[in-house]
Amino acid sequence: MEELERLKSPLVSRLLKRFWRSYHHGSYKAWREKRLRAHEYNSQWIRPESIRELSDEELSDRFENYYRGGEGRQSFNQVWRDRIIRNIGKFRETLLYLLDEEIPLRTRFDEVVERGGRHHIEGVGKGLASALLMDFNIEKYCLWNNKTIMGLGKLGELVGATLVAKRGTAGERYEKTLKVLRFLRDEVEPSLNLTYDDVDAFLHWISSEEEGIKAFNEVAGLDREELEIPSPEERYISRVLYENFDTILGEKFNLKLYTEDPDNEPVEYPTEVGRIDLLAVEKDTGNYVVIEIKRNPDPSVIGQIMKYMGWVKENLAGDKEVKGILLADNIGKKLRYALKMAGNIKPLLYRFSLTIEEPEI
Repeated sequence: MEELERLKSPLVSRLLKRFWRSYHHGSYKAWREKRLRAHEYNSQWIRPESIRELSDEELSDRFENYYRGGEGRQSFNQVWRDRIIRNIGKFRETLLYLLDEEIPLRTRFDEVVERGGRHHIEGVGKGLASALLMDFNIEKYCLWNNKTIMGLGKLGELVGATLVAKRGTAGERYEKTLKVLRFLRDEVEPSLNLTYDDVDAFLHWISSEEEGIKAFNEVAGLDREELEIPSPEERYISRVLYENFDTILGEKFNLKLYTEDPDNEPVEYPTEVGRIDLLAVEKDTGNYVVIEIKRNPDPSVIGQIMKYMGWVKENLAGDKEVKGILLADNIGKKLRYALKMAGNIKPLLYRFSLTIEEPEI
């Protein structure tokens, strides 16, 4: 409880108020209204009585639309969508179990999310399970995904508290996360009358949106240069690579994109230490590969890549190795020296070309 009390810091209050002004009156107003409309619709079918009455086809359609859009809150990995409802009867049973409030929350979450759980379906992770709970009762349940973890990690650094639950089962960690978000919702700035949906948007704002990162930077007193905000050019390159991965990188370097996380796509993969431009694995060994894209990189990029690699090793890789690829438009002299001592990071250069031709008319 002492660590939660640190969230009552004036710095967090300032951040929340800046977010609230933007959320209600700025660029986020339309986003907020979309999320509210989506919740109003989904709360009508994500409830036990409706789930029991829907036909198999109706339940499949509702879920497909839900999963495809992420309902304005998150982006699900579409690879898993059809697999989750392959056995619609089991999916229905899993939903009913998840929403059965006569069973302790920790038990429900473990049985649905943990591998080996009696009601687990491959592809249902913490992001989807918590989203369904949230749309079932937005006053009682919060969203829990990697963006939540990133936002709590930043707040923890700001106030000197450990807010990210790292130990225990999925259910235990979800309960701890719920406790932190409830405190943030009700105790830090009660005059705002926040909902869990608002808190989720706030954590996303300070961890992933340029406006929010800038606000966090100013409140925390950091220099702008310390922020890792990808330029539009880098994001464009990562999107091109993502959409053409096999042709550009996969076949040549024996790689495939990481698609085992049902809650997140492998492009701009969210972690509590920042976003990985592309996350891949080696086809033959299963070793993980962190791909970072940089324009005009300096030696500090080595530390950034190793930070991501450390997170992947601790949270995803298990007994597999973790390697890095730096994809840059140039490699300067200082960076070359740094790369000599980073044997598990492979440098690659990218080039773009533009051809203009006269069309036949």
